[in-house]
Amino acid sequence: QRNGRIDRYGQARDVTVSHFISDDDADIAFMAFIVAKVHQIRHDLGATGEVIDAAVQRRLIQAAPDADLRLELERDLERLSGASEVPHDATARSRDLTRGGQALGEQLSALRRELDLSGTALRTTVESAMAHSAPPPRLQLDGRPGFWRLVQPIPATWRDVIDDALRIPTAPGSALGALPAIAFEPTACVTEVAGRYIFRPPADAALLHLWHPVVQHTLHHYSRRRFPGQQTSASRWRVTHDSRLPASADAWVLVTVEELAVNDLRETFHHWVHTLVFPVKSGRLTAALPHVSADQLALDTASPPSATVIERARDLWLDVEDDLRACVTSHSVTLTKLLRAELDSERTAAREREQSRFQSRQAELSTLITDRRLDKLERELEQLREEEGSLLFDPDGYTARLRLSADEKQAELARIRRHTEDLREQLSRERDRIMTQLLPRRYALRGEAQCLPVTVEIRFREASA
Repeated sequence: QRNGRIDRYGQARDVTVSHFISDDDADIAFMAFIVAKVHQIRHDLGATGEVIDAAVQRRLIQAAPDADLRLELERDLERLSGASEVPHDATARSRDLTRGGQALGEQLSALRRELDLSGTALRTTVESAMAHSAPPPRLQLDGRPGFWRLVQPIPATWRDVIDDALRIPTAPGSALGALPAIAFEPTACVTEVAGRYIFRPPADAALLHLWHPVVQHTLHHYSRRRFPGQQTSASRWRVTHDSRLPASADAWVLVTVEELAVNDLRETFHHWVHTLVFPVKSGRLTAALPHVSADQLALDTASPPSATVIERARDLWLDVEDDLRACVTSHSVTLTKLLRAELDSERTAAREREQSRFQSRQAELSTLITDRRLDKLERELEQLREEEGSLLFDPDGYTARLRLSADEKQAELARIRRHTEDLREQLSRERDRIMTQLLPRRYALRGEAQCLPVTVEIRFREASA
């Protein structure tokens, strides 16, 4: 089947298919052992193919001892076979999750907190985006815990995506289907059946997640309105109150900046959104607070501020604007130094990895081509010379045939040596290109790191002033 994939009808070029053969009884016995193992574990071949392939290479190319290799292969296959089994008891499942999944789970949870991917944040984001086209509220409680309903009428700029991605399908040719209830948390769709918790969204409901078309439409909506020139631009200013503010602070100023850095290859290697929190005391901006995740800064409710609070925020902004600009600039300088230090460290590690790869490839080249193939040809040439020298008579031109065979092998030996040297030269050139051109530019900061202000929020402790 593999041959047929390249040697097809209408193929314009000749196709040469080579098969490895051996007269060595030990090699043949080992391959018979491999075939038996493949049939035995055919159902698990996807997990064991790499192990078998490595064993075959070690035997047929590196001439590893047969007995030792069989023991190692048996041990590796047994280990993989056990790894593919699904434990049936809760203790085993918990143990396996602790081994491999705990670290990944913690990282995903940390990222979720850092980006504030909670259902409340998702719902607020969608409703605020829809409110740019029609007066709020745009969502109302459905009556079931965790479910919401869209408020009619649907804004014109949202009808297409809602009709395509939300409405419950009907028979072809029928009118548009009904609008389902909306959930923003997976837990709202979890039900208990016979003592087990099952994720089963109701037939008249839909779960909006990060990749749902309505949520993606929301994100694109905000992206377009980040830049000037939009007739209905989203406001980048916000005034709220937060009872968690300490009494020692007059207010908090939250500045969300977009951090961006590219290398000398013009590749973006750092792109992040970061919120800086500056307390205001006695009308002066103080040092930024230690970083906390976005979910810790989130507000449960954000009622519209009164005119008095808005006026107070304007006065405060006039007092701190210049200091805040200086703080953002300072953050950019600090970020630049940090990224350059990290790039220097990564560059050193990358050079060491590349040097190790180069040495490994050189060793493979020597093992797979030079050591095995050249040694064999040289032994065969020596045998031909000895055989030619031992002949007393030349029946039917046998000596001439021996000399012809020796010449052919000599020519093949010279060709392999030239090919080997060409490969080594190519490998050396590739190493020099990576070490002298690619890595220095990939791990070099182009210009300075950029910190672009995205939003400003002023929080007061009191709801009114």
